[in-house]
Amino acid sequence: MSKNPNEIYEESVIKWRNNSKGIIVYNNSLDIFMPVFIILEKMLSKNVKTTVLIILPNNNYFDIFTTKLVSNKIFTHFSCINNNIKVVVQDNLDEIEADSKYDLLILIRAEDILNNPDNKILTIDAKHLLLLSNDNGISNHIALPIIDSVLKTDVFVKNIATDIIEYNYGIDMSENDRDIYDRMNTFIKDTITIFNGDIDLVFKCYSGGKEKNKQGVEIGDELSGDYFRQIIAEYNGWNKDMDLSIDFNKDIDRYYNPNALYERSKTFNNIILERKKLLSDNTAKINAVINVINKCKDKKILIVSKRSQFASKLTDVINKEIPYDIKPDIFNYGTISNTVLSPNTCLNFNSDLETILIKKDNDYVRTKSGTIKKLGVTAQNKLANELFNSGLVNVLSVNDSLPAYGNFNIDIVIFTSPDCKSIHKLKYRVSNLKFFNKTIIVNIFLNGTKEEDTIINNQSLNKNIVENFNNFLLNVC
Repeated sequence: MSKNPNEIYEESVIKWRNNSKGIIVYNNSLDIFMPVFIILEKMLSKNVKTTVLIILPNNNYFDIFTTKLVSNKIFTHFSCINNNIKVVVQDNLDEIEADSKYDLLILIRAEDILNNPDNKILTIDAKHLLLLSNDNGISNHIALPIIDSVLKTDVFVKNIATDIIEYNYGIDMSENDRDIYDRMNTFIKDTITIFNGDIDLVFKCYSGGKEKNKQGVEIGDELSGDYFRQIIAEYNGWNKDMDLSIDFNKDIDRYYNPNALYERSKTFNNIILERKKLLSDNTAKINAVINVINKCKDKKILIVSKRSQFASKLTDVINKEIPYDIKPDIFNYGTISNTVLSPNTCLNFNSDLETILIKKDNDYVRTKSGTIKKLGVTAQNKLANELFNSGLVNVLSVNDSLPAYGNFNIDIVIFTSPDCKSIHKLKYRVSNLKFFNKTIIVNIFLNGTKEEDTIINNQSLNKNIVENFNNFLLNVC
């Protein structure tokens, strides 16, 4: 049976503890650092004077280790990091005193470290030894047993199928938006009536499609919209030679003239899209999101919106309405320059960001050839991800097509639209989207609209626990 990530990490630690020396191998879908934090927590809880040497392959992994250590809630002995725990990269092994002895030696990404034939790491005097690797071939480099090896399939299903608690947060749209929404619904309803209740036929009159047989199955080749408009016009008694001096014929021409059918089907298509945008990007939702953030300031929150534009708008308003709370820089966090991407209450993370031209001291930073340095979408997202995981930022605003390389440990997901992909689909797409505890969802929707109907329909099909938003305020925040 597949296990969730936390179960895997704990089992790996137990297996290592029973051996005291050995290798843990994880597929990239798991966090190779987690067993380290769990072991350190357990050992230091018993003896704060426990001495540990951690060796990393390069400075990049040092930055990742520091970031994860700050953000990981399981590890509380921060004060020991500069005393009993020494962290070095393999290029700086001269920092280790020759006669040093350690209770525990840890190699993270051991396959990269042991690849160097000149290093003498394994001659270091240590009572216990732990190697962590992403490569099953690690055993070819060292005569040490692999005590646990976990593939992606071992974690994947359980990660998607964890228990989910949904909290429904219904809000009212403005009177003006309600008036627009009602007028849209009236036009949509009238159009469907004109097309005899066949909404699919409305779209085909606009952009074409295939005919259906008596069983409702599409058959044959693609046909033009003009073909379907002509069929409907003739079926309803229209022809080009009609006597329009007769009122009855005027009404038929008004509704069923092929040109009239085209304009109505085109407008219908546009209004359907506009209604979706009116609902998904409704500004009334912004205050609801801010309300959740204000109630849960110590929580790691991921806000998922349907469209990138609304996700970015949320970020802008959140940062104006909720002042940034400067957090302690425990490890002199220096991976990210404030001139490139500054910590803030909320940051964007999506594939539609504009390239940033890098500035410093009110001037552009240039390469040796004079070209302005730029920060592309992927680089911005990864920096935002690091700030979020480091604990310097608690809120990320994303769209539901967020890049699969996202690596988040979160407390709460806020969905601003029921048209967003489900949490199951997001977990499937982003395998490193994980929750600290239970999977907690807040669904923000507009009362008395299609959004409310969609929420109810979706929840009637799944097995999630569904509760009122008031319970969220009581039990989560």
